[in-house]
Amino acid sequence: ETLHILFGLIFLSFIVFHIKKNWGSLKKYSFSSVDGKKKWSREIMLGLILFSVFFIGGAFKIPFFETIAHGVKKLANAERDEYKPRYAVVEWMYFIKKKGTTEEQIWKYSQGIQKDFFQKQAGFFKHELLQQNDSIFVDVIYWKSKEEAQKARDLLYAEIDISYSDIMYLQKPEGTTTFFFFLKPIFRSE
Repeated sequence: ETLHILFGLIFLSFIVFHIKKNWGSLKKYSFSSVDGKKKWSREIMLGLILFSVFFIGGAFKIPFFETIAHGVKKLANAERDEYKPRYAVVEWMYFIKKKGTTEEQIWKYSQGIQKDFFQKQAGFFKHELLQQNDSIFVDVIYWKSKEEAQKARDLLYAEIDISYSDIMYLQKPEGTTTFFFFLKPIFRSE
């Protein structure tokens, strides 16, 4: 914000300097002589009329001008809109692999549950399996809404495959009362 203000002041000083330096040319261009009388040039009159119409329309919030302002604002924010997260909720679920279970088994199970379950659920965006150490893993699932994530989670527990409990078990993260929780993304680097 400070940088924005500083650049605004710098550009304002350039405008003042430019007008002062070119005042003679501006006066000559702005006025025309007709029958010995000085009159505003057509370009200046048109500019003043357009400025007045838009200023009054904006100041009094006339619907036509509100629509124009909204359209310009939408165009200005179009580039920023691309950076909005494509998902609304991140589900984060810890689990511990059981003794004798290999990483390959967990990897295959993770691929299977994504193909057989997650990809068939409404609101599913993507699924990642993270490893903290030799025994602790984290399932990270990206959803378009918390409601869709919760519905899929409830359905998963209702239909859970016995092979899941053969290779790992859920772990409550320290200080929490749930096996999984939802996070709302607020920033993502590109």
